[in-house]
Amino acid sequence: MELRHLASFLAVVEEGQFARAAARLFLSPPAVTAHVRRLERELGVPLLERSPLRLTEAGERLVPHARAALAAADAAADAVADLRGDA
Repeated sequence: MELRHLASFLAVVEEGQFARAAARLFLSPPAVTAHVRRLERELGVPLLERSPLRLTEAGERLVPHARAALAAADAAADAVADLRGDA
């Protein structure tokens, strides 16, 4: 499971639209769609219903874990940030 796929999934959930999620992530809408599809394929369940856009039960269950995973990755980067640079 790739963090960028989770980030794309959450952006779609939060923005309510693939195009707005893509703009937020500085990606193309097809790239965001591909990320979500890869995540769905990897998990073996649909996460979103496309028309109208809404979370499936699996998507609802994944949201808090995706947020936690992304927060943990950010915290890990912050923990070593002071060691970057001039060393």
